[in-house]
Amino acid sequence: MTTATENDLKRLEDLIIAGQKLVETRLTGIETRLTAIESGQKSLDTRLTVIETRLIAIEDGQDDLKEQLKKVDSKVDRLSEEVNGLKIEMTEVKKDVSSIDSRLGKLEDTKEKQLWTLITLLSGSLLAVGAKFFLMGNNP
Repeated sequence: MTTATENDLKRLEDLIIAGQKLVETRLTGIETRLTAIESGQKSLDTRLTVIETRLIAIEDGQDDLKEQLKKVDSKVDRLSEEVNGLKIEMTEVKKDVSSIDSRLGKLEDTKEKQLWTLITLLSGSLLAVGAKFFLMGNNP
């Protein structure tokens, strides 16, 4: 059996120390990577929280928008009813206007007839006065 010399033991110790340092270096690298991953995860968590907050705000905005649309719909319905009422009133006004036009036409016919009657009466009166004056001669 061979005995280990001090030199062999020293080399063995150096190899063990070098292996330990290599393992420690790799562990340090792994720890650094894990720290970076944890930091990235915290960043993702923060971003997800921001996104969730924004989504909640969007949902609230949608609810508000829905309420506003309901108000607009009710106003449009009211305006539609008012327009229909105005159409009915316009129809009645048109009927009244055509009735007034009819009456005005009759009144114009009546005025025209009255004017011709007046002209006829005045002409007749003038003829009667003229005839009396000329036919009677100078006899009083």
